[in-house]
Amino acid sequence: MFKKNVPIPAGVEVERYYDVQEIGNGQKTVSFFTANPNGVETDNNYSKNPFADDVNHLILGISLDPLVKLLRTGAGIDPAYVINNLSDGTLKLSTNNKRSTDILHPIKDYFNFTGMQISGQVDHGGASNILTATLNSTGFRAPDNLFFLKRNENFGLEAEFNSGVWPTAQNWTDLGVGRFGIKAELYVAKMTDQQLNDYQKRYAATI
Repeated sequence: MFKKNVPIPAGVEVERYYDVQEIGNGQKTVSFFTANPNGVETDNNYSKNPFADDVNHLILGISLDPLVKLLRTGAGIDPAYVINNLSDGTLKLSTNNKRSTDILHPIKDYFNFTGMQISGQVDHGGASNILTATLNSTGFRAPDNLFFLKRNENFGLEAEFNSGVWPTAQNWTDLGVGRFGIKAELYVAKMTDQQLNDYQKRYAATI
């Protein structure tokens, strides 16, 4: 999960920022932590991008969590297709107005596709098969290398998929499972320049 044996300097505040984005039909790219969040507390807990605090933000971990945990056949939804489309995706964190890609991970690092259970059922009339599948998060994943956002540095966090063909919002409503989308979280340590310098030295000593 997180880089081990690298203690955070004393007095550093650790924060978890989150942002929820729905995935609609036609979307090949889902953007998190946009410049102006909607202000709904259940959807996000940051005020702007770049982050408001005048400090450096060391990224300790990133997580993605699906809003819909149980997929099943019905209302025009094919769980196998949804899973396959998700599993082909990538997560990209970029800076410098999206000209520099700093983190690039497969979505498979964040969703537990290997532990997914898919089961088939026959409805009460015996007329069709019903496919059900569970989808869960693997928890926080640390960047491969030390990475931080400089004070007042804007960034982009995007999930990109090979296909933008998804069930519509109405399909999910008709199925009775609510919104389909992803909750992204950034686990960050808010550091002054001196604190970050101290941490970089400790990090380098573990390599």
